[in-house]
Amino acid sequence: MAWKRTAFLLAAASLAGCASAQRASLPDGRPGYKVSCSGIQHTLADCDAKAAKVCPTGYDIASKDLTTTVLNPFQRSMLVSCRM
Repeated sequence: MAWKRTAFLLAAASLAGCASAQRASLPDGRPGYKVSCSGIQHTLADCDAKAAKVCPTGYDIASKDLTTTVLNPFQRSMLVSCRM
């Protein structure tokens, strides 16, 4: 029975998720944001919308990460720098 509960929790975790942004450093040391939009219900468009919200004057994408793992097959994020 424990395996069923574990399987359910893993499935729920892969479905859950929301677009979020955290302050981060770009590879060249400049400040930026790591914008994440993981979860089955999100797309990179959600990352774009969140980046536009934290960078109202526009942004440049430094990198994108579309990593797929067993525990989180819907992991997406991008590193952005806000334009001045």
